[in-house]
Amino acid sequence: MNGLVRLATYCFIAFLAARIRALLRHQAEMATRDSLTGLMNQRAFFEAGQAEALRASRYGHPMAVVFLDLDDFKVLNDTLGHDAGNEALVAVGDALTKALRSTDSVARLGGDEFAVLLHEIGEKSAVAAARKMSEKVEAALEAYPPVTASIGVVWYEWPRGEFKAMLKAADAQMYEVKHGGKGRFRVRKFAAKGKDAKGHARAGEGAG
Repeated sequence: MNGLVRLATYCFIAFLAARIRALLRHQAEMATRDSLTGLMNQRAFFEAGQAEALRASRYGHPMAVVFLDLDDFKVLNDTLGHDAGNEALVAVGDALTKALRSTDSVARLGGDEFAVLLHEIGEKSAVAAARKMSEKVEAALEAYPPVTASIGVVWYEWPRGEFKAMLKAADAQMYEVKHGGKGRFRVRKFAAKGKDAKGHARAGEGAG
């Protein structure tokens, strides 16, 4: 009888330990994920971005940073309600995920803002990725008029500097798109170290 009690006690303790480990894993995952879309949250994205920027700078790997903001999102919320707005945000997150490689990182920064980190990507591939993201998001938003997406991309041949500054540069490109008509993408390309970034930056843009 005592043996059965000990066995039952051992099994119960093992069960509790497994449940606690699962709960801790879930809590750790939730701390890095956006609750609505399931994408990386802002904190996790900044950490991943800074780590990648340091690695790319050390080894001379190219990388790109993307900033996406929805146009006329408030109109959708005001006319169809917040449920429709949430559905649109989830749809955009899904579209971005499907457009990217498994090695890339996508996050919802908050509100209607999203960001993407393109790891070890060449110049032409970065432009192609921007176009693909624009097209996928445009298709996803067809069900949520009049919402469109403005996308700013910065590509670095050899990154030098803080990731926060890179994201800010992508944000600036996104605002150039908004001022130029919305619903498009713009890529700015920065040459390798030692060159004047402003003088050697080229911009490519297009509609999705």
